[in-house]
Amino acid sequence: MAQPLSELSEQAVGEVLDRIDDDTWEVGQLMRWGVWQAARTFLASGPLWVVASVTWWPATFLFPLTAVATFLVVRRLLPQVAQKGDRGGRLDRPRRLDRGGRRGP
Repeated sequence: MAQPLSELSEQAVGEVLDRIDDDTWEVGQLMRWGVWQAARTFLASGPLWVVASVTWWPATFLFPLTAVATFLVVRRLLPQVAQKGDRGGRLDRPRRLDRGGRRGP
């Protein structure tokens, strides 16, 4: 979407709308996948905690403690990940695909 208007005017309206629709669909897929993976992890951790607690009694306390520590570390690192992902490089791939795979400005 960061293309100059002169380049957009050369494309057919249908192509531009298809790109917008495809991008929206792709973002939706990624969001659904992330939520699904988080739910799977959360639901699987319950039985794992029970088995770990039965197998080794300190796991009763260490399992939740490790989960909280991991959550806090990841939460602290997320702003750095978001900042690195905000460089605009994500626009290169669709731009190359629109040009038939050629690299260029």
